[in-house]
Amino acid sequence: MSDAEKKAWWTTLAEKPLFRGRGATGARMRTMLASPWPDLVGVDLSDRSVKAVRVVRRGAHIVRVESAERVLSGMEAKPAERRLATQSALREIVRELSLRGKAAAAAVSGSEVVIRRLALPEMGRGDLLPALTLECRKHVNFPIEEAEIRYETLGRAERQGIREMLMLVCVAHRRRLAETREALEESGLRPALLTIRPVALRALLRSARATASDEVVAYLDMGAFATHITVLKGEDVRFSREFGVGGATLTEALRSIVVPGHGTVELSLEEAESLKRTHGIPSGAEEVGSAGRIPLSAVSIMLRPTLERLARELWNSFDYCNEQFQGEAVTRLVLIGDGSRVRNLPDYLMGVLKIPVSRADLAQGVVPAAPQSSVRAVEPPRPSELGLGLALTERFALNFATPAGAGLPYRLAEAIPQRAAVVAAALLLVSVALPAQMSVIQERQRIGALKRDLAELTPRTEAVRRFRAVREEETRLHDLLAHLTGGQVLWSYALRDLSHRIGADVRLTSLEVVTPEVVPGGAQARPASRQIRLTGLLRTQGRRPEDVVGELMQSLQRSPVLDLVRLEGCQAVTTSVSSFTVSAELTE
Repeated sequence: MSDAEKKAWWTTLAEKPLFRGRGATGARMRTMLASPWPDLVGVDLSDRSVKAVRVVRRGAHIVRVESAERVLSGMEAKPAERRLATQSALREIVRELSLRGKAAAAAVSGSEVVIRRLALPEMGRGDLLPALTLECRKHVNFPIEEAEIRYETLGRAERQGIREMLMLVCVAHRRRLAETREALEESGLRPALLTIRPVALRALLRSARATASDEVVAYLDMGAFATHITVLKGEDVRFSREFGVGGATLTEALRSIVVPGHGTVELSLEEAESLKRTHGIPSGAEEVGSAGRIPLSAVSIMLRPTLERLARELWNSFDYCNEQFQGEAVTRLVLIGDGSRVRNLPDYLMGVLKIPVSRADLAQGVVPAAPQSSVRAVEPPRPSELGLGLALTERFALNFATPAGAGLPYRLAEAIPQRAAVVAAALLLVSVALPAQMSVIQERQRIGALKRDLAELTPRTEAVRRFRAVREEETRLHDLLAHLTGGQVLWSYALRDLSHRIGADVRLTSLEVVTPEVVPGGAQARPASRQIRLTGLLRTQGRRPEDVVGELMQSLQRSPVLDLVRLEGCQAVTTSVSSFTVSAELTE
């Protein structure tokens, strides 16, 4: 069977009622393709700890949940040393729980992972990835050629007579994916699922039966150094964002407390953490008390800037959701994760946001369903909610561990048990033995003809090789000549890099090359570096112009072709548009 015939056969199979019908067979097939792994390990990798959760299933029932945790030390270590410490801790957990060779799931997050909800005109699978590549280019601050794109189709809608596809799209840098995959492989696990936090949270809510289809709920997962906010309506992921406020930020704010009449009281990291865990956010009558020599009113004052920043980030996220979904505002905030277990934090956020705020332990809705096989002397640690959600994620979810264009055949091969696949393959081989033999004979004849054609081209290979060598030498000499004559800016590279640095809220109106002036230096006067002047418009959309300008200047400062970025002027044009002028030196 040729490749074209195989493709046509799979296409026909996908369109049959067996896969999309409403009957019992179609429902069973959809359930099989979207079913969870029977034995999956969810790995939660953070800057402070490594946690693993193993969920063992028998059919649709959870029979056992195992978890372990290792706390990482040396938070000031370099990234390479921190990666080695993470791999070592994960190896210990794998050895402790006998997980070697098990399928594992992990989530990628950070500044190199971008999650967006997009609407694109309806198109075929072959055209979808190129279209997403063009669309996502403006949402990332790194070259799109160095990224992987995965998506989930959330549904379809019609607007102005055009059918659109509603999609949850994630763009991740290949370096971030490689680091996560390497951590799993080095510990002896088999990476089967590399996904994002909203997907894991959705799977955990579904297993805990905590989804609310009639209201828009925001889930706040506060970690040590970063906080993740995810907004869902039912199982529909509407918004996901990460910002740099965490439990360690609150602890750091208590390291140096100003006490009226006594000066500044310096606390160690352990003392500040203990103060935060014991008293949390003092409010009302609690501020009259004290913790030793420190009045709780001073604790409240020191925590206020960090809490106001947290509330401001939440307000910005809620305003964005309200604008994107035409008034369907967030109606409730749920705090999850160990970092959010700060005393009085729900009451504080409720008073600021003016919506109900509660704390939830989603793991309790899943873990008690697993019977305990034996009584342990030491109580096992509470499972990580992220790790548990990863272990409960379905096969059909957004996955960076599968090829970008994987379709129905790949999902079938992944979902069908290995023994059933072997039996089906054996029956298929027996049924097509004779046609396959004929196809082999025809292919041998075709290969023989190709070999004869290749033999005729052999005398020309040496000429092609010499031609390529001459062209490479010519290119090298041309570059060397340009370098020796004073250095020239490669404008195609500079403009391409500049297009990656300009965000969606910035529009350039002019780019001017400033003639360099001679820097006075006596007999050894030298020409100054060449400069460019960028003029454009900013779309603020309710934000302060200086915030947008600051983000633009930080992005330009990271450019390898620009240096000494300076703001020359910024002026409001309208309430939502401002003009700016920025200059920078060219690195030659």
